[in-house]
Amino acid sequence: MIAHDVGVHHTTISRDLRRNRGGRGYSCDQAHRLCLARRHRVDPKIKGSLRQLIHRKLALKWSPDQISGWLKRQQITQISGQAIYRHIGRHPRLLRHLRHGGKRYRTAAQGRLGPISGRVCITQRPDCVDGKTRLGDWELDTIQGPGRSVVVSMVDRASKLCQLRLASRPDATHVSRAILTALAPPTAS
Repeated sequence: MIAHDVGVHHTTISRDLRRNRGGRGYSCDQAHRLCLARRHRVDPKIKGSLRQLIHRKLALKWSPDQISGWLKRQQITQISGQAIYRHIGRHPRLLRHLRHGGKRYRTAAQGRLGPISGRVCITQRPDCVDGKTRLGDWELDTIQGPGRSVVVSMVDRASKLCQLRLASRPDATHVSRAILTALAPPTAS
């Protein structure tokens, strides 16, 4: 019941109760003090020369997983990449040595863009488009180039005519301008 109200798994509650029980039972103030003490506890595996070695490898931009694998292959010690990440978390100045400066990767689900408004599902397109019998049914895609440039690729499904246009920025305004330029009637020169 408590886990549901707080919005966590029931094992989280039971682990917290078990870990923070004192002589007179559970106390939230005592639990908070113990949590702070655990947070600043030094990892017993990473000390002395091993600590210096890990710090040197981090300065060379090695990832914690690379360091872990190297230590194992050199038969120095067996320590997980997660333990090294925890060590870095206790020493925030080491974050700058990580390749991404300690920033998290952004997955597609965390992207900035939402669904396209007014879009039509591909299953709802007319049957003649699937038959590839009429001209003017275009497939479009964008190709991200170096920097912020984008190539708009357009292929006619029937004739396989390909149109490529460069958009200077990967936003809707510049991409739509490139599409309109590609679809404009040719001019006599």
